[in-house]
Amino acid sequence: VSSATPGAQPGTRSISVTQAATQASLVSVPSPPPPPGSLVNMTIMTPAGTYSVSFNAGDTYSQTASNMTAAMRSLGLRMNASPTSTGGVEDGISMSEDRYGSAHTFSVSGGSALGLDGPATAGTDAQGTINGTAFTAAGRAVASGGLALSIGTTASQITAGGGAATGSVGFSDGLAGALSR
Repeated sequence: VSSATPGAQPGTRSISVTQAATQASLVSVPSPPPPPGSLVNMTIMTPAGTYSVSFNAGDTYSQTASNMTAAMRSLGLRMNASPTSTGGVEDGISMSEDRYGSAHTFSVSGGSALGLDGPATAGTDAQGTINGTAFTAAGRAVASGGLALSIGTTASQITAGGGAATGSVGFSDGLAGALSR
């Protein structure tokens, strides 16, 4: 439970999550890296605007990803870059949005030097039921019965649960809440 409104009723809620929230991501096509020290210029389009991102390629994909993350963060983008690898050998870069859900998407143009061009794979919103009533979260956040919940269930937990991760959340309003009733 992230927060509760004054009208939240104490009790236990049954929760079943059938779809995990995910982040938008874009994985590069494995390609030779740009020469170390060369300037990489690319454009990132998000629902909030268009950003020109410039940074220097590093000696490795890890260094390049670190430089790219620093450049995106300096512009206020809540995104991250990390190296990808095949067989333990770095061979590209993956970009992802920090926030979860379908509202946080992006696309890249001008990133062909790193194999990054085009739209990201869209993030998804958590879905399931609370006390039998269907919900679709905004990313991981859902409000139900005066409670704000953060659904942190992963896809692997849903798979391990046979298509759903189930549990319950109990809420009590404490001494002050009990005295006010």
